[in-house]
Amino acid sequence: MSMAAAGNAIRKQIDEKRAIAKDINDQIVALGTNDDTTTKALKLLNASATPATLAWQDAIRTFANRQKDQAAKAYQAALSSMQSSQILLITGALLTLALSGLLAFAITRSLTTPLRLATRTAEAIANGRMDNAVRTEARDETGRLLHAMGRMQQQLQAVLAAQAEMAQRHDAGQISYRMDESAFP
Repeated sequence: MSMAAAGNAIRKQIDEKRAIAKDINDQIVALGTNDDTTTKALKLLNASATPATLAWQDAIRTFANRQKDQAAKAYQAALSSMQSSQILLITGALLTLALSGLLAFAITRSLTTPLRLATRTAEAIANGRMDNAVRTEARDETGRLLHAMGRMQQQLQAVLAAQAEMAQRHDAGQISYRMDESAFP
């Protein structure tokens, strides 16, 4: 039987027992107004009205206890649902934090790795090392910086090679030899 049907059945019982008690009490009141029937009224009160009223009160008590039990079950269900929601919310927040951390790490690494390579290349060129491997597939600002450093390194290598050739020719006696300035921007 569903909870609503059980509740309706108990309410019906309460109404029935109330109706029985009311009829008996009405009879007692009618008898009590007449002096010669007072004894009859007392007998009816003790024999019928009191048990009917007690039965009615028992039905009310049963209904109240049932409602109290249902309220306790509903409270427990609400607590359980709240705890489940809290666990779900905390788990979601932790997963979001973990995913955000991993994403931040990946983005930071994707930016700092090419910048670290560009810094090492610039330092190597500044120290006179012109044989740095400057290759990247990146098309962002860092990638363009690395491509520009690679072209700069090639230009410096070409200038150094041209100066070395000019020095050799000067040593060989061709003092009028000059580098081709149109080869260098």
